[in-house]
Amino acid sequence: MTGLIVDTKRFTFSTSDRTFRIAAQLMEAGADQALLRELFTDKLEVMLYRARILQNVELAFGRFAVAGYDEPMDGARVAASRAADTLLEIAGVAASFAFYPLDGGVGVSARSAGSVNVHRIMEKMGGGGHFSVAAAQLKGVTMREAHSQLLEILKEEQEEE
Repeated sequence: MTGLIVDTKRFTFSTSDRTFRIAAQLMEAGADQALLRELFTDKLEVMLYRARILQNVELAFGRFAVAGYDEPMDGARVAASRAADTLLEIAGVAASFAFYPLDGGVGVSARSAGSVNVHRIMEKMGGGGHFSVAAAQLKGVTMREAHSQLLEILKEEQEEE
């Protein structure tokens, strides 16, 4: 059930009547709702960190949400991935990117609402993933440098369309 929730972005992406039938069957088979809820909760400090990322959002080219927060924290990767998911809730945003610090570099979590291949974008930054969920870890760069690199790639994406 957890995989179904994650893969469909809580039943909002790539769903069909079959998706809901399978979810219903899993619930009938005893999927634990309390455990599911627990798996999708964050510690307070991770949630606050995510809020700091979201406070630093900018819209690039009118359709890419780019945000980040440069203070290190143990849960930064999780907070950034959840922030990237949240940024897709902005009207008109086709893809989102959330930066966070890594030891010796910068990480970025990328998400797509379905029309932008974030896997290809993250590959250009040395990372990978899937069409709608991807990430990269950039060693030896600052957040500002990583941000500039992403904006160059997004500019190229705009020109290709």
